[in-house]
Amino acid sequence: MLSGRLLRRLIGQRRFDLAHLTTDVVIIGHDMLPSQTAALDRSHVLGFAIDAGGRTSHTAIVARAMGIPAVVGLGDITAEVNSGDLVIIDGNHGRGHHQPR
Repeated sequence: MLSGRLLRRLIGQRRFDLAHLTTDVVIIGHDMLPSQTAALDRSHVLGFAIDAGGRTSHTAIVARAMGIPAVVGLGDITAEVNSGDLVIIDGNHGRGHHQPR
């Protein structure tokens, strides 16, 4: 979306290309579209946790089909986790845990 790109440029925030990652990551975010989930680099995405969504959301369904551990509907995970924190994703029970660095 143009407004999102413009806002990121103005505040100096980098956008990450999740389809071409070079290191293993756990993605933490507010929301993910099913198309974004399907485009993830499965060799480097160890899992993801997002604020929005639910167990039957399209994003959760795509993650299950791809075998990516995912926890959705956490409400405020983006406010709690910082880059570099240790993150554990329990997709079977819908829980995410983190330890600040």
